[in-house]
Amino acid sequence: KSESGKFAYHLRSLDNPVLVLLDKNTKQYDITSLGKTAINLVKQIEEKSIRESGRMYVRTSHQAIEDFNSDKILQSLVREGHMPLDLAHRITEETKNRINRYRTSHLTGPLIRELVNAVLLEGGHEDYRSKMARLGIPVHDLQQMLTDVDSVMAGLEHIMLAAGQRVFVEYLLTNILPQDVADMYLAGGVHISNLALWPLAPDTVFLNLNDIIRESSVDTPSLVKTFNHILWEASSEVVIDGMADTDSAPQHMRDALIMMHAPQGAAHLSLYTPLKSKYIHDTLESYKAYVSSVDGCAAGLIVDVRGVDIAKYSDTLSDIIKSGGSITVTKQKMGRSGITEQSGARASAKMHSLAINLPRLAYESEGDEAFFRAKLTTRMEPIISALETRRKDIANITRGGLNPTLADNVIKQEKKSVNVIVNLVGMHEAMTHILGDSYPHNIQLKVLKTANSKAAKISSKTGFPIFISMIHGDGAARLVELDAKRYGKDKVYGTPNSGYQHGISIDIRKTLIPGQLGDIISNTEKTAAMLGGGMYTELLYDIDTPLSDIKHGLELLSGRVNFTVKPRHGSS
Repeated sequence: KSESGKFAYHLRSLDNPVLVLLDKNTKQYDITSLGKTAINLVKQIEEKSIRESGRMYVRTSHQAIEDFNSDKILQSLVREGHMPLDLAHRITEETKNRINRYRTSHLTGPLIRELVNAVLLEGGHEDYRSKMARLGIPVHDLQQMLTDVDSVMAGLEHIMLAAGQRVFVEYLLTNILPQDVADMYLAGGVHISNLALWPLAPDTVFLNLNDIIRESSVDTPSLVKTFNHILWEASSEVVIDGMADTDSAPQHMRDALIMMHAPQGAAHLSLYTPLKSKYIHDTLESYKAYVSSVDGCAAGLIVDVRGVDIAKYSDTLSDIIKSGGSITVTKQKMGRSGITEQSGARASAKMHSLAINLPRLAYESEGDEAFFRAKLTTRMEPIISALETRRKDIANITRGGLNPTLADNVIKQEKKSVNVIVNLVGMHEAMTHILGDSYPHNIQLKVLKTANSKAAKISSKTGFPIFISMIHGDGAARLVELDAKRYGKDKVYGTPNSGYQHGISIDIRKTLIPGQLGDIISNTEKTAAMLGGGMYTELLYDIDTPLSDIKHGLELLSGRVNFTVKPRHGSS
């Protein structure tokens, strides 16, 4: 009762001078124009009082308003920037003087940091400025995300993820990568896939199902939970084998794949399955049922044909492919990107998302093949150094608990199971520029020999294996676009739509003509033998390609080369 009396008293003090007015329809009070004028006057008086008192307030990053205290600038410079105390005092004093000159009553944390960084930059302290930089996203870009139709249709999760990724990309380019490697990326000399996850997770992970889930515990909920979790412990692909080794896994595979959550930004799931596995028939039928139940597959099947005649399964595999399934045919453990598991460990991790733009080196070499190889070895040194630093950083952060599955299965045997791989993109375009359309294949092998020799030399110093690869990745179109801007479209091989070539592409129509593939298969085998990290080969078909042609292509190439069957770009 006493509280209601106090409220009535205060209400009268607003009502009598007509600062508020009762709306008879809604029975609610509205602020009058006189009331709004009174509020503005109070704010002006408050701000004038603050200015004349010399006090300044800061809206901090942890959602609070505090008195401005220059000691906090000093503390940040020492704590975040590891700056010597005497230099930190000078920077703090200069920043404080500038703030006083602006005579603003309300500061913000980001504004103060901008002023500090301006002082650092003017003083030539670029390294400290990088450490003190504030990571974020411009207001305009965020507003664009919120109004972009595609982003809005993708949902709130997509917008939140995209905004977060922008922060990690900025963090990588300004604080993690060596400056020369960051400049190579921005200029188009190299490409880095999945930038946001570079300092957090490896690119491809190989795991055995039985090491993650006890055989007796395999059911749909356990598989869904495992898939959802492990897809965030790699940036590109997670390859799981063992699905066809137990009778329970294939039974639950279809429902688990349908129910798993694979948002944009998560790794692709591949199920490695030797065709000689005990429960291979159930596994193929389960995957086929999954493909028929979804629009767009979030998981692929990798079938190992060693010791088995693929003709026994080519009908089923062809049906899966025509239904939109992702099939990779191999004679060793590998991922659909072409990355191979060469350590022999049951669980391993690969760092391979940094690719060298070979056509750029060719354009710079002006047709000199020896100069091209020399530039390649020079380019490899800082790249391998960055990859080695990344390997150490991810191992440390994983031991700290970020990637628990990797910590339990991979990092304990880091020296054996974690590999650094340098990827090469655009070999065909580079050789064509230097030697012409009918370049001899032995020159390509010579280039790979040079790269392998350089990798082996560095590996002998680090004690960790380093491999060369020509595997699939994103960014090839970006490299074409940047090269076209630098050298002109007439000089650049490749188009922005398709990008530079990853590995080898084989048209399925060539498998139907006797004698068409002899040299291609032979050269592919020779090239793959020199790429310890793996080689990507794709067998391309059209949406109207008959089932019989797909089946013929599978049987012809199986056992000769590793390949992924894909629809031609724009045909589906």
